[in-house]
Amino acid sequence: MKSHTNALKIQQWMVMSGMLVNGEGGLDASVADMAANCAVTPRDASDAMSYAGRHDVIRVVEGSPKNRQRYVATGKSLPPMKEEASFEPLLQAWGLRVVDIPCTSKRVQECTEWRR
Repeated sequence: MKSHTNALKIQQWMVMSGMLVNGEGGLDASVADMAANCAVTPRDASDAMSYAGRHDVIRVVEGSPKNRQRYVATGKSLPPMKEEASFEPLLQAWGLRVVDIPCTSKRVQECTEWRR
């Protein structure tokens, strides 16, 4: 999950930079700071902050304006990433099994003219 990976990267950068809730320096970071320092896009940094905020790993600094929010790390860890969803346990419960069918030929068709 991309948000989990980016949130972990940003959290580590914030902790290494001393941007903790109870930190002495009072340092905090904006989404633009995170994007620039963690090699992610501003959109990915924003998505990561939403994800991290839901898990109380990163908090918004009180008093920061809504359109220029500043963030600090809480010091909590992100929960482990969940495994990919799979239908195999459901199929097994129904008594079905997945069979790989080898493909002996590949058929490709090209559309030479587009019509509306």
